[in-house]
Amino acid sequence: MNNEEQISKIVQEIYQKNATSREFSVSTTNFHTHNGTDSQRVKQNDLINGTTSIISLNIFATETDILDTIQNVTQITLNGIASNNYGQAVSQKAVLNGHAQLGNCFNYSQTTVNSTHIKTIGNYKPFLQTFDSMFIDTTDLTKAKVGAGAGHFVYVLDGGGNVVAQIDIIKWTGTSIILQTTLSTHWQVFLYLSMS
Repeated sequence: MNNEEQISKIVQEIYQKNATSREFSVSTTNFHTHNGTDSQRVKQNDLINGTTSIISLNIFATETDILDTIQNVTQITLNGIASNNYGQAVSQKAVLNGHAQLGNCFNYSQTTVNSTHIKTIGNYKPFLQTFDSMFIDTTDLTKAKVGAGAGHFVYVLDGGGNVVAQIDIIKWTGTSIILQTTLSTHWQVFLYLSMS
């Protein structure tokens, strides 16, 4: 074997060694197991925060409103008050809280709950909405009423069991929310919606 052949052979060996070592090399990581608690974590300052928006609405009559949403909105939160002072003195009011989850949503059912297993029911829906409210009549405190439930964004019953304020999300298009508001005579709603 001449010098040229020897050099060529050495170059080929070095090339093969380097190619193999790169192909099967792994980066070093601290010892950990994949048990869900000690795997590597992302630091807070490495996260990219989502976009959030807020809107204030004053609604004085039964109406339908179309609100453009931020991109990739997944939840809407409502905080507000309803009162009967539209054209008269305030004697009845309600504190409002509502929440809507957007995306692939499904319900659990009371009939599917037992001591060991909870099953989902039905098909996915584009949104779910829940509410709670507290009604106060300052002229008769025994008529105070609290409520909570699903299927409405706002739902207020007065001391006599009449619906005085109701807001429902009736459609989500992916870029806008359509709200239907129904108010009793002299009732109005002041609220803030935050979307994220």
